[in-house]
Amino acid sequence: MKHSVFNNKTTRTQINMFICLLCLMLIIALSPSVMAQPSCNPLGSDTQGMSVDDDADGLIEICTIAGLNAIRHQLDGTGYTATDGGTKATSGCPVGGCKGYELISNLDFDDYSYPDDDAGWEPIGTATSASASTFEGNNHTIDNLRINRVITNIGLFGFTASNARIVNIGLLNVNVAGRDNTGGLVGQNNGTIANSYATGNVASKGSFLGGLVGWNHGTIINSYATGNVEGDGSSGGLVGRNNGSITNSYTAGNVKVVTFNPALSAGGLVGINQGPLSNSYAVGNVKGLDLIGGLVGLNIGSITSSYATKNVEGQRNLLGGLVGWRFGGSVANSYWNKETSGQTSSVGSGASAGLTTMQLQSPTAPNATNPNRYTNWNTNDWDFGTASDYPKLKYARGSDTNNPACHQLNEAGQPKCGTVLPGQNFPTTINTTATVVVGSDKMAVEFDDITEGDTVELDPRAMDFNEDPLTFLWTEEGSNITSEIDKTKATLQFTVPATYTGTMTSQTLIFMVSVSDGVNTTQTERIELNVKQKDNGPIMNRSPTFDSGTAGQLNAPTFSANDDPDGVDSDTITYQWQSCASTCLTNNDWTTISGATQASYTIPPGTSEQTQFRVKITYQDAQEYQGTLYTTSISQRGIRMRLKLFLEGALQ
Repeated sequence: MKHSVFNNKTTRTQINMFICLLCLMLIIALSPSVMAQPSCNPLGSDTQGMSVDDDADGLIEICTIAGLNAIRHQLDGTGYTATDGGTKATSGCPVGGCKGYELISNLDFDDYSYPDDDAGWEPIGTATSASASTFEGNNHTIDNLRINRVITNIGLFGFTASNARIVNIGLLNVNVAGRDNTGGLVGQNNGTIANSYATGNVASKGSFLGGLVGWNHGTIINSYATGNVEGDGSSGGLVGRNNGSITNSYTAGNVKVVTFNPALSAGGLVGINQGPLSNSYAVGNVKGLDLIGGLVGLNIGSITSSYATKNVEGQRNLLGGLVGWRFGGSVANSYWNKETSGQTSSVGSGASAGLTTMQLQSPTAPNATNPNRYTNWNTNDWDFGTASDYPKLKYARGSDTNNPACHQLNEAGQPKCGTVLPGQNFPTTINTTATVVVGSDKMAVEFDDITEGDTVELDPRAMDFNEDPLTFLWTEEGSNITSEIDKTKATLQFTVPATYTGTMTSQTLIFMVSVSDGVNTTQTERIELNVKQKDNGPIMNRSPTFDSGTAGQLNAPTFSANDDPDGVDSDTITYQWQSCASTCLTNNDWTTISGATQASYTIPPGTSEQTQFRVKITYQDAQEYQGTLYTTSISQRGIRMRLKLFLEGALQ
C-alpha cells in the first residue's frame, strides 16, 4: 500500500512538472524579447489568405527578388500586389495600414533570371509613377544588380517621391549603365536615403551620374559609395548633381568623365553641387577635361567641414584639389591634400586650404593650429583617430526628428549615433620628413582595374618643396615585361601581356620607384598591381543556322580567333542543344536534349514548327579560362517567316 501511494505522488509530480514546462514554453514563444524575426511568404502571384506583414509593423516583408520586383505594382507600400493591376493583399497590416517594405534576408541577382537578360533589372519607379513608400533594408545586402538600359532615371529605384525613405541597405557589386540620372541605388532621389551604400561600377551616356544617386533633390545622410563611376555627363563618386542636402557621407571610388564637352564636370563626391554639403569627404581619383575637383567639380551651393585627398587630373585650367570651379556658393573650413592631389590650388576655395598629408593626418581633435585645420569641426560627426589617420565620419541623427537616421541605444535596428561608419579603412599615402614626397597614385585604362592586355601608366606624383630637379629609377620585381622601356622617366607606361597570368585567375605585378632630389634625399616606394585574367574565349555570331543542304539540320555558331591570343584551335569547346516548346523566358524553361552534344543537331520529323532551339556552349581556353554562353533561339517557323518577308520584299 505504501508502495502504491508513493507511485501516485510521483505521477502527480511528473504531471505538475510537465504543466510547468508547457507554460514556460508558451511564455517563451510569446515573449517579444525572444521572438524570431518575422516569417516571409514567397509572395508569388497568389497571396490569398497569407499575411504580408507578419510582425504587423506596417512594413511588408520581402525575402525574394520576386517580392522586390512586386514593389513596382504598389509603389505607396499600402499592400502587396503581385502583378500590375492585380489584387492588393493587406492581411497582417496594422490598423493604420502598411506604409512600405522591409528586407528580412540578403538577396542575390545571380540567382535571378531577368525577363530581359540584355537590359537587366527594370528600375522601380518612374517620373510619372514614383516610388512613394519606405524601403527598410534592415542592414541586409542586395548583390550583383545588373542594369543596361538607354533610358533616364536608372538604379535599383528609378525615381522616388518626396515621402520615400530608403534606409539601412547595401548594394554589393552593382553593374549599372544608363542615360541621364543614373546611380547605383537611385536614379533621381526626391526623398530620404540614410545609412545606405553601393559598391561596384556605374556608367552613363548622359547627364548626372553618381555611384549612389544620379540626381539628388532630397536628403542623403550616413551613406557612401566605393565603386567606380565613368560617363560622358557630369559625374560624382556619390551623386552626379545635388540640389538637395548631403551630410556625413563619403566616397572611395574613382570618377572619370570621358567627353570633350568642357561644360561637364567631375567631382570625387559630387559633379555639380547646388545644395548644402557638409561633413563629407572623397578619397578617389578624379579625371576629366575641365571643371574637375577632388570633392566637387562645379559648386553653386555651400560646402562646409569636408575634405578630399586623391589625384585630380584635367586637360584644361578649371581644376582644384577641392573644387574645380565655384560659380557663386560658398566653401568653408574644408581642405584637400596638395601632395597627393597634384593640385596646389582650388578655385574659389575661400577660407579653406590645401595641406600636406602630415598636416591633414596629425590632428587628433578639431580646431588645430599652425596651420589652422578642421576649424569648427564637431566630434559628434568626426572621429580624428591617431596622428597618422585622416578624420573618419560618424553616424549622425539628421534634421528629421520623426525619423532620425541613428539612435542613442541601437533602437529599432538603427545604428548607434556617434559610432564610425563602416568601410573607412583606407591605405594612407606615404609621408616622411624627407624633402622629396612621393605619392602612390596608380592610373590605368580602367580605374586601376588591371587586366591582361591593358595599357597602364604609373605616375608617382613626386614633388620637391625646394624645387630641386628630380630623377627617377623604376625597377620591376619577379617579371620582365618592361625590359625594353626607358625606366628613368617620371612615368612608366607599358602594356600588360595578353597571357600574363597564365592559368591563374590573377597575378601580382610589382614595381619599385626611387626618386632623388640629387642633393641629400632619395625615397623609394613599392607599387603592386593585381592583374586579372582576361576572358580570351572565342568570339562567335549569336544564332544557330539551318543547313540548306540537310533537311532539319541546325548548325552551331561559328567561331573567330579575334581577340583570342591562344587561337581557337587551342580552345576546348563543348555543345549542348536545348529546346523549348512554349514560353521561353528563363533558363528553367529550356529542356536539355539528350545526346545532342555535337556542333550540329537534326530536328526530329514531326516536331512543331514553333519549337525553339538553342545551344549552350562551354569553352576553356589555353589559359584555362572557363566560360559559358547561350545562343539566341531559332525555330523552323521563324526561319520560314523571315524567308517569306524577304521574298515579298524582293518582288516589290
